[in-house]
Amino acid sequence: MRNKNVMCIMVLFIVGLMIAPLGAATRQTSHVLRGLQIHNFPMELNNFFTQTDAASTQNTTQNVIQPLRLPPPPPTVTIYIHIYDGDGTLDINGVSYSNGQSVGLNPDYSYTVSVGSIGQLSKVMVYSFLEWISSAGSFSNQTSSTTTFYPNGKNGALTMVIQDKPSNNDVYSNWGGLIVSGSGINTAYGQFNIAYDLEYVWYVYGAPSSLEYVSEWVGIGGITSGSNLWQAGIIASVSTNGSVSLQAFAAAVTSNTYKEFDSPASFNHNLVEGHTMYVRVWYDASTGFSHWSIHNVNEGNAANAWFNGSYSFTPTGNTAEWVGEDPWDPGAQNYYVMPYFDFPITFAGLGVNGYSSLFAPLLNQYEQDAWCTDFGQTLVQQLIPGYVSGGDGFNLTDNQYTPSGGC
Repeated sequence: MRNKNVMCIMVLFIVGLMIAPLGAATRQTSHVLRGLQIHNFPMELNNFFTQTDAASTQNTTQNVIQPLRLPPPPPTVTIYIHIYDGDGTLDINGVSYSNGQSVGLNPDYSYTVSVGSIGQLSKVMVYSFLEWISSAGSFSNQTSSTTTFYPNGKNGALTMVIQDKPSNNDVYSNWGGLIVSGSGINTAYGQFNIAYDLEYVWYVYGAPSSLEYVSEWVGIGGITSGSNLWQAGIIASVSTNGSVSLQAFAAAVTSNTYKEFDSPASFNHNLVEGHTMYVRVWYDASTGFSHWSIHNVNEGNAANAWFNGSYSFTPTGNTAEWVGEDPWDPGAQNYYVMPYFDFPITFAGLGVNGYSSLFAPLLNQYEQDAWCTDFGQTLVQQLIPGYVSGGDGFNLTDNQYTPSGGC
């Protein structure tokens, strides 16, 4: 009996030992739930709840519906449209644009550019499309009236270059070169080589002369009727005996006056056919004076390498020009010598109002004269400006031929 009692006591003792921890854990848990004191949990439980709460927070964040985000707008560049004197329109992907307008294009795409319309100056001077140039991209074919334009990712200009060409051999003009139209033009500059291998031809209308001139110059104004021209450049005098003399000049020209300033002998002495000349003309509205500077680049910084000056004169600031000029007097036709040059004149580094480029409303002026020689033949002389090279230059070629038939 005693052994049975001892056994019962031992069983109860063991059961008590097993229940005591459970009671302690239950009490601790109950205490934690009542006071929300997470720090009272054993370390293992603290880690468990911390990890569980972080995961729950992450899942909750992932399940929240985020606001709709639109894709960013496509990149655009601004293209400024240039057409000489506003005489025409061009189309970009079928949309018409005129001079002075702008359009935003995506540089990731290409665009179809085509000639829209071209005005006409007169029935005898014919405007036509010549080429496309742009500072903001390239073309699949620069001289095609319809082409593909590839923006380069930069803002810039797109110019439809117009050519002004006489309609037949009986139409006379004596300027050949490039002309920019605009407003407020007060500066023009650039360089060119002096024409070389200058020669002459004979013709017999009027009183004979033993000397004639060709010139190359940079100017402001003088294109539109009644406008004032301020110009500076080089004159080559060609005589019947084959001699050539060179000098620099500047001139103020109105509809009824002409004032010329000639370079001194000390400057002329160093002029040689083929030499490179840098010419700049500008107008200062604050003083009312126009200025010129002509530098013989081949002479460097020599004392007589510059011919500079100024004159109280206001040019018409709606055009700038880079020109080769032949003799011209279609009424009297009284020249005895017609000079010409065998090799092109290269104009380069051209600019207007401080911008070294021709990405502007641009006219390619094609010069043509027709004369009767002492052999009874018609002689056609042309000064033909070439395509714009690099946006700031061109070549000017002197061409002569005799069409079939006499004078």
